Amino acid sequence: MGPESISRILARSLERMQLLRRLRQYQALAVWPEVVGARLARQTQPLRVVAGVLVVGVRNPVWGHQLSLMKGKLLDALNHRLGAPTITDLRFRPLSGQRAVQGGESGVAVWDRHRAAAVRLSSRQVRQIEMWLSPITDEELRDRARRLMITSLRVAKFWSKMGWGPCPVCGFLCDDPKQPCGTCRDRPAE
Repeated sequence: MGPESISRILARSLERMQLLRRLRQYQALAVWPEVVGARLARQTQPLRVVAGVLVVGVRNPVWGHQLSLMKGKLLDALNHRLGAPTITDLRFRPLSGQRAVQGGESGVAVWDRHRAAAVRLSSRQVRQIEMWLSPITDEELRDRARRLMITSLRVAKFWSKMGWGPCPVCGFLCDDPKQPCGTCRDRPAE
């Protein structure tokens, strides 16, 4: 037996650490459009993977019903593309109207860093950032912290304009701030 390839050693190490399974689960989000094709990709948005279940947002209930009928075929195709039985189930959820972005190809709110970068902060917000940064004496550190805070505020304003807000349970940003986010809804009762 000859030398083992680095990719095999890495794959075996990742498998031992249970990271390969999680990596494949997150890869499902990226390959979803390829697996379902352009037509279905325009009607859906993979949202998250929870305990092997891929949660997919759909533009309307008709698409959700249609995809539910195709669930077995979609699961087979997805796991085949991932190279292992990684996703155990698919759940389809309607995307709220708040998630729609005008001009978005799929009608699903998506992160657009150019739109977010165009979000302007008020002079009050800029003054507040400078006040928070004033105790930092290291110029390079202060500059990095300033960029981070400006980006963070722009991102929050971007999503706020889309109707997003903090989850009432965990406080993380979600599409309907009046209800728990998907992670809190999917969390088993204690």
